Amino acid sequence: MPEQTATGSLEQEVRRLLELLDTLDMKSLAEMLTDDAQSVDEITRGWTRGRAAIEGYLSQLEESASDVRVLDATGNLKAVQKLLGHSSIQTTGDIYADWDIDQLARTLADVLADEDE
Repeated sequence: MPEQTATGSLEQEVRRLLELLDTLDMKSLAEMLTDDAQSVDEITRGWTRGRAAIEGYLSQLEESASDVRVLDATGNLKAVQKLLGHSSIQTTGDIYADWDIDQLARTLADVLADEDE
């Protein structure tokens, strides 16, 4: 029976973690960390060790998410370039202009809806 309790507790923690990630609640995520926490960045495959280092990573992730929100809301890559202080729009485009098919479909639907009005 203790295994069910441990599994239930672990499942609750994982659900909470995923909920915090979905809502981009980086402060609450950081509060869940222990001093010996470790993570790996899936893009760079680099390790991050320790609470302070992971909190720094979460802060960068939060900033990136807000930049993506600006791009999604406005479609203005130039605005994101200025927000980030990139000297070249090519740099900004390489990082942030990775369209997925669902986003493209929404954009096209919005453009066509605007034309019908």
